[in-house]
Amino acid sequence: MLTAIQAPVAAQVAIDDTIACEHLRELELRFDAKAGILWKFIARTSTPHFSHQQLDDIRTVQNGVRDGLHFDLTGYDAARLKYLVFGSRLPGIFSLGGDLRLFRELIAKRDRHGLEAYSRKATDAIFHHAANTADVMTFSLVQGSAMGGGFEATLAGNVIIAERGSRLGFPEVLFGLFPGMGAYTLLRRRVDSVTAERIILSAKNYLAEELAEMGVIDVLCEPGEGESAVYSYISRQAHRPGVLAFRRALNRARALDRKELYDIAGEWVETALTLSHEHLKRIDRLVAGQRKLDLVGEGAGAPTIKVVGRD
Repeated sequence: MLTAIQAPVAAQVAIDDTIACEHLRELELRFDAKAGILWKFIARTSTPHFSHQQLDDIRTVQNGVRDGLHFDLTGYDAARLKYLVFGSRLPGIFSLGGDLRLFRELIAKRDRHGLEAYSRKATDAIFHHAANTADVMTFSLVQGSAMGGGFEATLAGNVIIAERGSRLGFPEVLFGLFPGMGAYTLLRRRVDSVTAERIILSAKNYLAEELAEMGVIDVLCEPGEGESAVYSYISRQAHRPGVLAFRRALNRARALDRKELYDIAGEWVETALTLSHEHLKRIDRLVAGQRKLDLVGEGAGAPTIKVVGRD
């Protein structure tokens, strides 16, 4: 019997209504007051996957934006905030998605509560980036690999900008799972159901160029030009009042059902608890790869992301 994940009580972000950015251990923030852009990057010293701490930091920023709180950033003014850009400082990586080591441990212990807590937190992060509850246009900036939950986080942006050569995909079906934090729901906002299913079930690593042709990615740019592409998009389109109004209307027209997202995440939890020994061995191999990439901040260049063989 599936158990729906209940919506959590909104966390109190800061007692004094000021968010001290040095407390955000996994993120780097900067504010461009002239353009009204809050840049939110996964820190170069962070993990290449969404740890609990990374998700906590992401939700802190999202709550602060939603509630109009003050960020302790040079020149920050909530009244001037128009755009929120989510990117990564990890070389060659946007995000490799969920914390597979944690998943493996929780599955081995049959810890349903732990899996539910993680999936609920990840689902909330996806929902708030996509729902645009503060009427701030959200961007996903992909400069490298975005796998699994990293692809889901990408899809949550109102506008997706990706550098050529970036790879995005959902490998979950290769180890008995599926992308359960909004993949299908978010893809269906951009492509037809057949294409959405093909992207998820193929487990293929798609080039950004391929996804742009499908209509999944809004803007392609050359490697190293991602941030410039954000400014170009804003100067060409996003600053116009009609475009901003249309984006708000579009978000209402294709509004996300939060309960539906929780229910799908609940299905993901149930599936995780029934994985076979063979599937767990495949997760172990991917965990070994994530451990190596945990030190990516000390290296240089873009790593090659490989996917475990198919069923």
